[in-house]
Amino acid sequence: MIVTLSAPWTLYVLTNESGQEYVVHTDYDYPRLAEDLGMVGAVCGCGLTDGTVDCEHRTATDMIERAACWLSERDGELFSFQTGDDYPELFTDPTPSGTIPAPFQTIGV
Repeated sequence: MIVTLSAPWTLYVLTNESGQEYVVHTDYDYPRLAEDLGMVGAVCGCGLTDGTVDCEHRTATDMIERAACWLSERDGELFSFQTGDDYPELFTDPTPSGTIPAPFQTIGV
């Protein structure tokens, strides 16, 4: 699946080929999202943190800020996305009525 990353202000939007959107607006999700999209080093390699808590090598603030910068620099880029585990909404068909299911948020319609 190909997803487009949009970075309006302080949130990130993944949009799949069907136009469904997944909004990441919590900064604690930025390191995981950045790594899922290909950033190397978003989370400390020590394995003691997921990027949301400090480890002895890096602060959570540092990991979150680096991930946010990386994501913002890639606004509008396309990514090949192969997993539905962390972002199941991207892999769900819209409701039969054509409305957007509750987990989705539409931005700037």
